[in-house]
Amino acid sequence: MNAPISPTQKWILYKHTSNFEIIKQTAVEIKTSAKSTLSNDDRRALLRRLRQEGLYVGRNPDEPLDSIQHRINTLLFYLFGYRETIGRDKRFIFSPLGNLFVKNLDDEERLRKILLTMVWGKQFPDPFFGTPEQFKLYPFRLIFKLLYDTRIQTLNSLEYARCIARLKRIDQIGYEKVVQAILDFREVSLDQVRAIFSSNQHHYVNAYHEWEYTTRLFESCGLLNRTIGTGVFQLTHGKSTKRWIRNSEVSIPTSLKQFCSILLASYPYWEIPVEVNDPERLRVDAIKEIYSFCPPELLLELNLRPSSVEYQLANLPKLINKFALNPDPGAPDAFEVQLTEAMNLFIDVEASRISGPGNTDIECVFLRTNRKFAVEAKSTQNKLTSLNAGRLELHRRKISADYTIVVTPRYSPSVLTDIKNTKNVIVLVSTFTEYLYNYLAVDARNMTFADIHDIVLSSLGRDMSEELSRLTLSKFAASESRMVVND
Repeated sequence: MNAPISPTQKWILYKHTSNFEIIKQTAVEIKTSAKSTLSNDDRRALLRRLRQEGLYVGRNPDEPLDSIQHRINTLLFYLFGYRETIGRDKRFIFSPLGNLFVKNLDDEERLRKILLTMVWGKQFPDPFFGTPEQFKLYPFRLIFKLLYDTRIQTLNSLEYARCIARLKRIDQIGYEKVVQAILDFREVSLDQVRAIFSSNQHHYVNAYHEWEYTTRLFESCGLLNRTIGTGVFQLTHGKSTKRWIRNSEVSIPTSLKQFCSILLASYPYWEIPVEVNDPERLRVDAIKEIYSFCPPELLLELNLRPSSVEYQLANLPKLINKFALNPDPGAPDAFEVQLTEAMNLFIDVEASRISGPGNTDIECVFLRTNRKFAVEAKSTQNKLTSLNAGRLELHRRKISADYTIVVTPRYSPSVLTDIKNTKNVIVLVSTFTEYLYNYLAVDARNMTFADIHDIVLSSLGRDMSEELSRLTLSKFAASESRMVVND
């Protein structure tokens, strides 16, 4: 792999916001609208508030809607949450890190560490923005690794545009080549640099401009120290705009170096990103995996105990997803244990793991009706290829259960034939954990199973995942319906 470089394509860094306060206020506005539609009037009102507080100075006094859309897209880019579409309705649903951010708005030190973790999870390929699919790496992990490296320590705008922005992939051998390329570039004369940048002005000036926006934003939220450089030469941006290219430098603040070291050790720059268009899984499941990034190292850094609701909130869905894929011996048992814990989080469910030959995996009582239901945990590395409906019925009879919920990461279409006209329903792990997380984030003490129970009864013999996903979005996501969207 090493460090292949594209001759004409580059990373795309979203560049429409460079003020941390705008991000904070936009996040709060979106979060508080999570149970209502975020209409055009709502968006205009937000823009007026930003103007009044001096956070937005636009050329159009009529509050252009695309300006607010850029603010929302910034949240999307930095993993505050993701967009999901149902019919024509676009909804924004907060990620674990996005929810954690909103809960800690009054603590700047915590916010910096949450934001650093957000950019740590940012990957290419990107499901919503335009970086070409052949770019497969974690861009900001690489940036912070270079800044942490005693041989580099600082990066200027020219070095980013020339040596970094075109990297398509990276591994440990390739990293050393990047370090050497930066060191060599530092020895190049200014006349040579000008000649290199002038040879493809459109390419380099765009990379430079995006980097300037990004580093100004990172400086405003305390992720980077930034020294404004002098203008070293001009390039043409677009058809006629002349833009000074400055040699501004960035470095890691001392206060973040220790946590940066922790993240580098646990989540290295050379990890392979999630494949957004994996032919073996739904695209939405890949998106949910990307946006579920919330490492326990951050929670410990924030002094959240493993027994705390916040810690469990971030980790339980992650563990369920991990063990559902059955990567190691003993994972099926671990999957059952985690699902049992998850079912017991509902205030109106009592769950007990039974397992073993001839038994259902988890016996549950829905306390509102005092009736039982069964949960079958089907972990699998590949797709679940079949279900024995007769065996599931015997398991139900043994505990006098009304229905069975089969929880699995993925399955083949033949499984739906196996359960047709039976008292079994399927739910995908990613859909179930998304609902679980968002409910816990909003109202951990009053999470009821009642809505899921109703969906199960109307979905017997089918996959209930789409209905549960709709419920998640209707309860916890801000609607972007009637918006002007500039994707």
